Amino acid sequence: MTDRIIKQFPEVKYVLGKAGRADTSTDPAPLSMLETVIILKPKHEWRKADTWYSSWAPGFMKSVLRHITPDTISQEELISQMNQALQLPGLAAGWTMPIKGRIEMLSTGLRTPIGLKISGADLATIEQIGAQVEGVLPLVKGTRSVFAERTGSGSFSISSGTERSLARYGLSMEEVQDVVAKAIGGENVTTTVEGRERYPVNVRYMRDFREDIGALGRVLVTTSGGQRHIPLSDLAESRQLPDRR
Repeated sequence: MTDRIIKQFPEVKYVLGKAGRADTSTDPAPLSMLETVIILKPKHEWRKADTWYSSWAPGFMKSVLRHITPDTISQEELISQMNQALQLPGLAAGWTMPIKGRIEMLSTGLRTPIGLKISGADLATIEQIGAQVEGVLPLVKGTRSVFAERTGSGSFSISSGTERSLARYGLSMEEVQDVVAKAIGGENVTTTVEGRERYPVNVRYMRDFREDIGALGRVLVTTSGGQRHIPLSDLAESRQLPDRR
């Protein structure tokens, strides 16, 4: 979709979009990043813009004056128009050169030319401060767009068991928490080696078995030496926390 939107601008010659990351351990781009390379036409083919000499200068003089003041839209204006056209849910555009962007990500961990890092022990406080900064920085002259990453966003659930229900089946709280952590959250069981690259192999339940509270209640906990399997709903009460997005 973003490629189609960008291609509608008459100044654009080619658009090449890429999703995911390169198959190399040296690529700092995350899997969620969309990378778009835009090739522009020569500037004399860009849309015309009114200048101080547009209304009175003859054609031969315009060819000289445009070397002083171009009579086409500026690159900043073109980027601003593209940025407005790409206001899509869940998309935050960062405008930079491909190699420059890679170097900045490698050296700072940021995916934008300018970034602000907020450190602290409490994720909720960090997210709150980030939202406040996101509202203030657009007022700074020269700012094109601002977005704060929601580090603690998403849906969360919490399970609480009772000693009585656990004792009925001879289970401890640690055993139930171990099942929740590994079967739902996942566990790295080994590492696959592909040349110089190392990838952890994570095992957990398929999404259909853990995507809502009802499915979580049907997660089985092993007891009696593996002879019995007790649903989590018989051992603990699960509830959904408010979505923090």
